[in-house]
Amino acid sequence: MKKKIDPGELTERISVVRISFRQDDTGSDNTTGLPVIKNAWAKVDDLSGFEDEETGRVVSVGVKLFTLRWHSELLKDYKNLMVQYRNAEYNVLHVKEVGRRAYVVMRCVVRE
Repeated sequence: MKKKIDPGELTERISVVRISFRQDDTGSDNTTGLPVIKNAWAKVDDLSGFEDEETGRVVSVGVKLFTLRWHSELLKDYKNLMVQYRNAEYNVLHVKEVGRRAYVVMRCVVRE
């Protein structure tokens, strides 16, 4: 039996933004302005954290679940979404709708 989501658990403030890339004159991709899709209250759950090696340096990787109220834009092209939470930017890995237009659960990762 699945546990119902309690709206009182949505206690953390997040922003969901859409990332758009644009090539500059040299042909490299640059991130353009980050339009905010939704500022929302969310429930934040830590899933895991570990260290990884990237280009000869150690980085910490954190995976979180963000649960927030349903919004149609959150289900469209979610690979180009990013969650801003506590001065960190989390890349969205997966989005799942919970209930019929009730909540959305976003699985996100941050590399620092």
